[in-house]
Amino acid sequence: MTRVETDRKPAAVLAVAVVVWVGIYGTLTYLRHRYFGTFGFDLGIYDQGIWLLSQGSHDVITVRGLPLLGHHLNLALVGYVPFYWLGAGPQFLNLTQAVSLGLGAVPVFLLARDRLGDAWAAVGLAVAYLAHPTTGFLQVETFHPDTMAILPLLVAWWAAHRKRWGWFFVAAGLAVAWKEDLALAVAVLGVVVALRGERRLGWGVAALATGWFVAATGVVIPLLNGRGVFYGQFFGDLGDDPLQVGLTLLSDPTALLSRLTARDTLTYLWSISAPYGFTFLAGPAGTAVALPQLVVNLISEFPYTRDYRVHYSAVVLAGATLGMVEGVGWLARRLGDRRLLALAVLYTAVATTVQWGPLTLAPQHRVWPGRLPWSDALAEAVASIPPDGAVSATYLAVPHLTHRRLIYEFPNPWKVVNWGFRDELPPDPTPVRWLVVIPELHGSEDRSLYEELRNARGAEVVFERDGVVVVHLGEPVSRQDLGSIS
Repeated sequence: MTRVETDRKPAAVLAVAVVVWVGIYGTLTYLRHRYFGTFGFDLGIYDQGIWLLSQGSHDVITVRGLPLLGHHLNLALVGYVPFYWLGAGPQFLNLTQAVSLGLGAVPVFLLARDRLGDAWAAVGLAVAYLAHPTTGFLQVETFHPDTMAILPLLVAWWAAHRKRWGWFFVAAGLAVAWKEDLALAVAVLGVVVALRGERRLGWGVAALATGWFVAATGVVIPLLNGRGVFYGQFFGDLGDDPLQVGLTLLSDPTALLSRLTARDTLTYLWSISAPYGFTFLAGPAGTAVALPQLVVNLISEFPYTRDYRVHYSAVVLAGATLGMVEGVGWLARRLGDRRLLALAVLYTAVATTVQWGPLTLAPQHRVWPGRLPWSDALAEAVASIPPDGAVSATYLAVPHLTHRRLIYEFPNPWKVVNWGFRDELPPDPTPVRWLVVIPELHGSEDRSLYEELRNARGAEVVFERDGVVVVHLGEPVSRQDLGSIS
């Protein structure tokens, strides 16, 4: 019996697992968006950005205050433009991500089969990847380029292992095309390739990837947005760029120690590590791919970087997965029972996702979508806005209004929040003529602003039901007008 014949049943089981996973999580995100459970950040950002590209424009994404490729260098997003010509939008983005995440199990299976020499054990590790809580939450969070980069990164590692260099360069290039900082993961991969014997190729990849990251963050992105990379502000008093951060940590090691021992850091590391039973510790080469992103996540002052449920953990998950496969392979060569080890990892992945994954019934984690109190009213409100109308909307409505040039997340553009660089260079609010607001979802200051705009001269409430209000501003309202409206 040939290997192909031997592996046919395990491959079929894996195919079913992937289809089931994509079906469940694809449906989950489809319903979440349909019932207005998705947000302007980040789904609305990427949807408006791609739509603008499809219109031949690289204008500022008004949801974010930066041009698409001056926000991050997400070159792969250009590939969506033809689909947007055909009418694609947020649901298409979410579906392609579900498929991409699900297919990530394939390179995990191929690598595990090579490392363990057992297709059934390989299926167990591939399904463990699908069952990891972070894998599910990345899909639930909705579309993000970091998440899309997981599949090509896993393929690149497997291709390097098999010395299929054509596949390697295609996959590594695609990973970097999804986001500029994926170049750091590819650089580490190049170092691993070099240390495993392919010195010229590996060091060349590491140098090329590092050079691309430096050029992207130091030249290309600043050229496209006129300022620089915005995420330097994540590191607070550590510095505004990698060099400053590195020098600060070297001169003051206690700053690093305090971050590494913080409670949220330890919780984060546990949440990523426990689902794989810490087996990635036995596969440090694979885990190393995650180190650049993990360091950034741990030293950042932005708390979401240490949340296992969001896209900042995408590359960390990829590295942990590669480390898990390599680690189980190392353990199997010493302990002998490959299938028992794979079953143990699968058990811990399923057990942890039952405890704190997106499919759990625990109220604090449950994400199964349903109709919100305002879902039907919000659908009617959104449909009432003219296709070319300039609008400011509550964050839940934003991803449904992004196929236009001027769409702001309320209270923008009158009160500038999460805009551009440190809320500098605020936009002109006078073109905005429509408000779609759910007042109860905003704080007291923003509700006061809403009331002021609602009472502006010429303003008319054209829709109000189930907490959703649509206001048409008959006359422009500038920031200078605020405070004088009675």
